[in-house]
Amino acid sequence: MVQCLLGQKRLPRVKFELTEQTNEGERLEEIIFDFVWSKSKVRSNGNQKKPVIDINLELRGVVVGYDGKKNLDKRPQMEKLVKQMEALIKRETTVMLKKFQQEGVDPAGIEESLRQKYYGKWTREKGLALYQQAGFNIKVKLDILGYGTIK
Repeated sequence: MVQCLLGQKRLPRVKFELTEQTNEGERLEEIIFDFVWSKSKVRSNGNQKKPVIDINLELRGVVVGYDGKKNLDKRPQMEKLVKQMEALIKRETTVMLKKFQQEGVDPAGIEESLRQKYYGKWTREKGLALYQQAGFNIKVKLDILGYGTIK
């Protein structure tokens, strides 16, 4: 996800594990997803007291492997899988960014979006201070272009 935030177009394969509640209990689905294309847009609201950073992630890829009960040939089940994966990517990205904030590091260069709207002398310390108190608004749009092996 850091690579996506840095603007890399091609990302490595990722394994997602989704749990779904059914009448029989929890069911685990495993998805191996090959990212074909990615785009990110990072913007801040410019507020110095309560900064909010908007992150839009657009991802396209291919399901290389799937182990689960959904029939991906049927559109409603494919759309449900897309929604679950979007929610998982959003959740994991938020957790990752919160962890970076606590540690005081910014490997994705998100602080730059705060600097762009700041007038006056900018220092690295000021940037990290604003970054550490920033909130995140993350939107994920995922397109599955096709799929390969399905168990």
